Amino acid sequence: LNIQTVETVGCPRSFKWCASTPAINVYFYNSLYVILFGVAFPLVNVHLAAMFCACLGPRRQGTLQGVNILISSLSRALGPVLIM
Repeated sequence: LNIQTVETVGCPRSFKWCASTPAINVYFYNSLYVILFGVAFPLVNVHLAAMFCACLGPRRQGTLQGVNILISSLSRALGPVLIM
């Protein structure tokens, strides 16, 4: 068998800016990704929980906050598995 495949990676040649834009170092990209998401996720979760609490009003906030946390945790755990 002689199977040859061409895998296109990187910037498509149809974009003019691809010729002049340098590639980002993969270690820099991954480090920045981890740092930014490591800081952003806790901050966003705190604000979303506060907004959710304000939207609930005088209802059973403890139960509904628990359901909200359950759904967000399940989505973070199952999301990557379902995408692959």
